[in-house]
Amino acid sequence: MPFLTRLNSWKLLRSNPSTSPRTSRALPGSSVGDRLISALCPSGRVKPDYAGGSIVNLMGSICQRFSVPAAHPPLRLRLKDKVVLMVLDGLGYRWLTRYGKNSFLAEHLQGSMTSVFPPTTAAAIPSFITGLTPLEHGLTGWFVHLKELGCVTAVLPFRARAGGPPFDAIGVPGKRIFTAPSLLPALKGAMVIPADLAQGAATEAFSGGCPLYTYGDLPGYFSATKAAAEKYRFVYSYWPGYDSLCHKYGCESKEVKKHFEALDDAFAELKLRNVIVTADHGMLDTDASHVLKLTPAMERCLALPLCGEPRTAYCYLRPGMQAEFSRLVQERFGEKCDLCSAADLVREGWFGKGVEHPRFRERIGDVVLRTKGRYIVQDRLLGQKKGFHIGNHGGGSEEELLVPLSVRG
Repeated sequence: MPFLTRLNSWKLLRSNPSTSPRTSRALPGSSVGDRLISALCPSGRVKPDYAGGSIVNLMGSICQRFSVPAAHPPLRLRLKDKVVLMVLDGLGYRWLTRYGKNSFLAEHLQGSMTSVFPPTTAAAIPSFITGLTPLEHGLTGWFVHLKELGCVTAVLPFRARAGGPPFDAIGVPGKRIFTAPSLLPALKGAMVIPADLAQGAATEAFSGGCPLYTYGDLPGYFSATKAAAEKYRFVYSYWPGYDSLCHKYGCESKEVKKHFEALDDAFAELKLRNVIVTADHGMLDTDASHVLKLTPAMERCLALPLCGEPRTAYCYLRPGMQAEFSRLVQERFGEKCDLCSAADLVREGWFGKGVEHPRFRERIGDVVLRTKGRYIVQDRLLGQKKGFHIGNHGGGSEEELLVPLSVRG
């Protein structure tokens, strides 16, 4: 399977776009806009603000509301009564303020937060579920080298990157990999999840044995969320359809904009209070001219296929090949990417704070290719089909790392 291809079981649930008339809704004033984001790094990238402005701090606020111990401090956000957390996969803060200026979600926008690093579903969703940073929960991207299984995996679908059956189908329990405890039992909550994800090992671990409410389309998503909220004091509700359309058509496409209108109209009609709407990451578009492909000489330096994300690729080097790989990257890619020491990124706090997961260092490689601008990096395994995503994420730009905090009290 191509490095850029997401498995359908996690990323390809769509709904029919709405064509209903829009109403005029005002965008909040600039005073709320970027209050929570951290400063830009010298490279121009945004660094996650784990100290008080990220999605793990949002989970700290939710834990505080229900007197549950939290690993990280809360946001400056007061919550009361029941809480419904609705995570719209891929909806970035920059996109919302650019294209959703008259939307219901923008009307209730409190500001922006940072996601985690890398800003991608496989690292951020576990942070929502556990309240932990990637450093702590140990899930570092879509493709993860699991040394204990001896292969590079698509970690959320819980199967090898090259394909094949899920590991739990051949006797490997998900709890051996998804080891960070879910917050849902302590929060006495429920999970709203697409029906085709309900049986997966990741969902089983993330739910912590709490009730699952499933759905198959956009109206079903809102119906299931409402049903869960009527019974449980905390609801985690996940919608992947926006992200899937961005991957296929691009963030600025008419298909994505129509889908957002359908989502926004449904939020406006949702008769629930204390609803928080955010995302796991944002997105940016690219094209075929911005694909960086490894040369055979580069691949000979690697002990494993690329892991992580097309915007943040973990490279596992053969002994003694770091200088040669660095030379080849500079020669081939020039200023289109940075080659960073994985250990330096950990020391600088990109992956978070807290008690390091015992397997974390095994899952970030020796060096990390971090692309700039709209570039992505790609390798390919034998037998893989060609694939390309227009919409991408996983890097350090504002488009990818900043997510909205929209609250309906």
